[in-house]
Amino acid sequence: MHKISVFSSKGDSAVAVWEDQDVGAIQDAKELFNTAVSEGWGAVTPTKDGAARVDEFSPELDEIFLLKPIAGG
Repeated sequence: MHKISVFSSKGDSAVAVWEDQDVGAIQDAKELFNTAVSEGWGAVTPTKDGAARVDEFSPELDEIFLLKPIAGG
């Protein structure tokens, strides 16, 4: 199972999950990912050394975390 989660002040919440052969769920996850990134959200995937930035949706990734943009002031 693969998933996209959103980090928030309350922890992380899964917002999309899919199996390898579930074309509909993969398309939904891709649309969610693309919308979030177009709105300025960051995306990372866990690696053995920490995390790597994700610029394009890949259904093969086990886990993607979306990070809300932070505004400085």
